[in-house]
Amino acid sequence: MIIQSFFTSYAALWVFILVTILTYAALVTIKLPGSKFILALTSVLFSILLVSSTSITNYLANLFPFLFLILIITFTISLILVFLVTKDLDFKKIMAITGFILAIIFCIFLAFSHFSGLNSFLPNSSSSNLNPAMSQVKDFVYSQDVRESILFIILAGVVFFFLIKKK
Repeated sequence: MIIQSFFTSYAALWVFILVTILTYAALVTIKLPGSKFILALTSVLFSILLVSSTSITNYLANLFPFLFLILIITFTISLILVFLVTKDLDFKKIMAITGFILAIIFCIFLAFSHFSGLNSFLPNSSSSNLNPAMSQVKDFVYSQDVRESILFIILAGVVFFFLIKKK
């Protein structure tokens, strides 16, 4: 709650900083002619114009939890790729697996804590907050057919792994 109030209290500042950085990065990436100072000044002026609109500021402030979650997921995926590509992980393999599991648990915790609407998708929760279409999706996902299909895919993967495993 403290973190959420911190972000909402300074929403205009966070939007200003984020838009300035993204605009400057975009201007530098497309290689507009001019000095870096002029590009930085242009990005600051653009973000001042954007922050002056309260509706845009409120909209972007509501996107911050999503952006934070995407940042955590991107970090986790890059962590996975580093551990998959690196071959010298003899003594660090247990730490890598532990870090990966903790990052996944952290992502799930963040998703359910920041987006309270996700709690309606849990198996034993009430579907009263969901619209009828999402309620049908929830019923389908937790159906016996889906569980059997997932079990079949896992077992097929295990059999495939043992078939192609080199001796």
